[in-house]
Amino acid sequence: MKVQRYICKHCGKTFQTDLTSLVDKNSNFTNELKSESEHLISDYFGKLKKCL
Repeated sequence: MKVQRYICKHCGKTFQTDLTSLVDKNSNFTNELKSESEHLISDYFGKLKKCL
């Protein structure tokens, strides 16, 4: 995902939309995707243990 940066016309300061509620800093995956994949992995390994 690309995040658009904005420049203040008065002071020249740059800023961008805060996405920390969706994505951790320096992360390529959303928090929701990480949570869902952890859930699926734990379900899979739980079922695998029952088969053994």
